[in-house]
This record gives sequence, C-alpha cells and structure tokens, in this order.
Amino acid sequence: MKSELADALARGQGVLCRREHPDLHRHLDHCLRTGQLVRLLRGAYCRPEESEAFGVRARAVRAADPAAVLTGATAARLHGWEEVPEPTTITAASRVLQSREGFRFTQRRVPPRLVRTVDGVPITSRALTALDLVDMVGAGVLDDALRRGVTLDELWQALHLAGPRRGDALRRRLLEESRTEPWSEAERSAHRLMERVRETWPRQARTPLVWRANRRVFDRDGVLVAICDIALEPCRVDIEIDGDAYHASTSARARDRTRDRRLAMLGWRVARFGAGEIRRQPDAFVAAVLTLARPRERSGGSPGAGRAPPP
Repeated sequence: MKSELADALARGQGVLCRREHPDLHRHLDHCLRTGQLVRLLRGAYCRPEESEAFGVRARAVRAADPAAVLTGATAARLHGWEEVPEPTTITAASRVLQSREGFRFTQRRVPPRLVRTVDGVPITSRALTALDLVDMVGAGVLDDALRRGVTLDELWQALHLAGPRRGDALRRRLLEESRTEPWSEAERSAHRLMERVRETWPRQARTPLVWRANRRVFDRDGVLVAICDIALEPCRVDIEIDGDAYHASTSARARDRTRDRRLAMLGWRVARFGAGEIRRQPDAFVAAVLTLARPRERSGGSPGAGRAPPP
C-alpha cells in the first residue's frame, strides 16, 4: 500500500474518505481491486481486518455523510455508556445514505441543539440518546442518564425539541415519574411506593411525611458523607435500595458498613432493602417505611441532619 494511503488511514483513525484525497484515487482503486482496502459505505474505506470494528464503522458514517448524526445505542456507546451493549448495527440520521448490512439510516432530522461531537463524529446529545433508547432498554436508560448528570430539564427539553414521534406518550409518562430523579429501576419502583407511604401517613400526625431522593448528607466540616437513596427528613432515616449485583461483593459491603457507620455518628438510621425484595413484596416495603418513620415522629424527632452543601 502506498505510504500516502497508509498515512491517510492513520489520520482518519482507520477510515479513508475518498473525497478528501482526490490525488489518491488511482492508488485507492488499486487497493480495492487487490483487497488491501474494503468499502464500508459510499466513499468510505478501511482495511479488511478492521471492517467489523465499532469505532471504524462509526467514523465511516461521518466520512460518507458529514451531515449524518449517529443515534441510539451507537451514540450511547460513544458517550461512554457501558450499560448499553455495543450494537452490531450502526444507526444514524442521514438524508443521503441508504441502509445496508451493519448500518441502518433514517431520514429523521436531529435539531442542531441536540447534536454533540465526540472524536469528530456528530452524535445525539446525552438527553436525546436516552429518550431514543427508551423503546429498546426501558425506563432504566433514563435512570442511567440522571445518574450520569443529565438533568430532568434537559430530558424534557430534548423531548420538546425532537418533535412529535411514535412512543412519545411512554417517554412523557416516564419523565413524569422521573420528577424524583431515580438513579435505577429499583429506585424508580421504590419512589412509586413512597407515594403510597405518603397517602397512608396518618392525617393526625404532628408533622407531614417528607422524603427526598438522592439526599446529600455532609458532616460538620462540609465533607460529603453519603447520598441517601431515599431520606425521611424529619426522622433521619436513610432508606437504601441495594442492587443485588453491586452490593453482593465483599468490597461493596465493606464500603456500605463504613458509610452507614459515619451516618450513624450524625444521628441517621439506615435501612437497606434489596431490589428484588421491593419488587416481590411492595406491601411489606410500604409497611416497613411507615414503621421506620413513626417512632421518632411520635416523640418529636429532630429536623434534618448533616449540613446543607456549602455554597
């Protein structure tokens, strides 16, 4: 292979764009005939041994159509979302490219405000990517987005800017449920049950039941001690929703014990519930939360705990 072609491939991170190298067309055609290069998309080529590489195929879309925007699971992987499996089919919005094996294109228009660039490749924003994946992954992808710092306002804005499309009723309902910003499917279920707890709370109680999701607790020096999955504010109860996989490891349990001990020193009680336990026994979870909240409520309790985060 001519050195100029090899250099062009290196600069394109494994992809050679024909229109960018008019002086190499003759050598490029020779490499295609001899099998040194293969065509991925119109005007986009790579070495045969790299033709199945995810990154190479994603960059080939950009080479074939600079206006294309990668979408769905393809965009999620480029955003670094390891929760989403690496897709076997590259998906993108393009007005000119035709779908073929390994690539699926739609003529959807992505608003410029919802386009980001990663490694030189245009992809949908994190908020729009999460909304796009709801049909495939379910509500959990919204929880992943919230946990990664995407705000609920950004998700609502993306839904509005993307325009009407099939599945919007489900997306809108899930965003309504996300007003408490759950960080996992189990937390989302627990938050729904917390509304039942609130409805069951005795009307004659001296203080209303107040709970907050992802409540940050700081020590007296302003150091973050913990983020409570669900905090019962008046009585200093931290309800933790433990995913079976994460909290099963020895190191995770050790970190949990240290964390819970530090919370106890600030006057908090910690109650842990397994994700499967909440799913299988929702009534028992509601009853347990009511029991946890009542004792200190009767004796007056003390408001809050820990300091608010420093300005």
